[in-house]
Amino acid sequence: MPAQTPIFQAKNLVKRYGRVTALDHCNFELYSGEVLAVIGVKESRRVLELILEMKARGIPIVLISHNMPHVFEVADRIHIHRLGKRLCVIQPDDYTMSDAVAFMTGAKEPPQLAQVV
Repeated sequence: MPAQTPIFQAKNLVKRYGRVTALDHCNFELYSGEVLAVIGVKESRRVLELILEMKARGIPIVLISHNMPHVFEVADRIHIHRLGKRLCVIQPDDYTMSDAVAFMTGAKEPPQLAQVV
């Protein structure tokens, strides 16, 4: 398979905050199919609104996120993965965000009813 050509490149990026250097001549490449989460709070809110609009129209959405408040706001069901494998599927009305994180991290075992067979 031939090497993919980036759809966007930025070279020698420098970002300073006063006397603090956050980026010092960094290079960045974006390839087709990659997704980036570099949007602000307003943009995040708009994305959630769009998801809810599509959901209301019956359009299925797959949201992959570690942002539990966002996930719990828009999800009908949540597939929780641990160590690269699906651990369980939960209903957001039946569990808390803390439960979901505890399942992900292994701090808590999901109940049998939430287990994926």
